[in-house]
Amino acid sequence: MTGWRLPAWVLMGNHYHLMLQTPEANLVDGMKWLQNTYTRRFNVRHGQWGRLFGDRYKSVLVEGEGYYYETLMDYIHLNPARAGLINPEDGKSLLDYPWSSLAKGYARAPKKRFPWQAVVDGLAAFGFADTAEGRRGFVRRLDARMVADGLRKAGLPEVGAEADRRK
Repeated sequence: MTGWRLPAWVLMGNHYHLMLQTPEANLVDGMKWLQNTYTRRFNVRHGQWGRLFGDRYKSVLVEGEGYYYETLMDYIHLNPARAGLINPEDGKSLLDYPWSSLAKGYARAPKKRFPWQAVVDGLAAFGFADTAEGRRGFVRRLDARMVADGLRKAGLPEVGAEADRRK
């Protein structure tokens, strides 16, 4: 509908995060369509009425790949861990949260994912190929980061000049 490509997304109980590429300059029209369509479909399905999300969307421009691109992807994919919806101490993986691009895109073979999912770009940003082993490696990296960072901090960028690896 919009021509967007999404390297990462996650749907939470009261908000969502999208990392999207807009080849056409249609962010405002696309977001209007997305939020209106999703809200109408959700309300019909659940017999509800009214807004689902509190405020207007917020957007941050990230150009190119590198530090910001990688940080944003991790932040989005690790969101269920920070919210306490995935607990690695229970043997859970981020793949166990079904409402994300990790479960619906990165864990699937190319023919089983939607064409708007920019999985190849996301894998390549971290040096993984779009193969079964590359996809497993991508998930293992995120699960390891979830454990190493701790649940409250998972995916949040480190603070301090020594942690800044921008080029």
